[in-house]
Amino acid sequence: MQVVMSYELSKLNVEFRNRLMKHLITRYFEENKIPDVWAEESEVIIEELDIPAQLVISRLFGGWLDAVVNHVNQGTPLSEEELVEYPHQMDDLYDSYSFESEKEYHRDFSGYMDQTAWDFMGKAAEYLTEDEMLATIHGLLSGIGAEIYGTFKALSLGTVVGLWHSMENYEQLIWQGKPVLFAIEADDYEVLYTGPKSEEFAGSEESKATTGPGEYFYLWNGKLITYGNRIVKIPTGDTIQVCELKDDVVSKIERASE
Repeated sequence: MQVVMSYELSKLNVEFRNRLMKHLITRYFEENKIPDVWAEESEVIIEELDIPAQLVISRLFGGWLDAVVNHVNQGTPLSEEELVEYPHQMDDLYDSYSFESEKEYHRDFSGYMDQTAWDFMGKAAEYLTEDEMLATIHGLLSGIGAEIYGTFKALSLGTVVGLWHSMENYEQLIWQGKPVLFAIEADDYEVLYTGPKSEEFAGSEESKATTGPGEYFYLWNGKLITYGNRIVKIPTGDTIQVCELKDDVVSKIERASE
């Protein structure tokens, strides 16, 4: 296992995230009339939208960067159309954070802040995929992809089979500038299953191979795929391998990301 550093990826730092947060919250206030009764509380509302804004940005960029890694492994470009798909996969995001607060003013706001936060998160995801913003983000991600593809091609002349990203708190590590990309080598994993890709992944032999607590990935035509829902595009019957990272490699990745 080797740590893969990226100058382009380092541009996605806390300052960049905070600028995006300010942009999203400003847009929301511009386009959604806040009831007059809350006008004097606008600063409070902005403060309360801080965490929902972070959640939206982190979730989207986490998904987008995972897509970049997979495209690098496959040797294919990332399209703008693929980025637009991600806001529609965020239905569980609201449940991942409780917007209940012990602050006294919530007794006056009643349920208004909860509803505002939920509404804001849906709108914020849309704002990030509007034409001009989408083009900017696609350009950033494409730059990251091009840089790490060059690194990957150089490393793959040896025993490297593909790129992997860190596991827990992946999105938060990005903003902190910590290592999140790793080159996986042939002796870093064990093959749990080799066989034809089933038409339906759920309940298949290859899915059963991933039932433990380990960290899994897939190999298809010698190319690494980071997680299961990306194998749906592999033709049924093609040979795939289900692989598990060795415990010592997982530990090394966790330590490198601390």
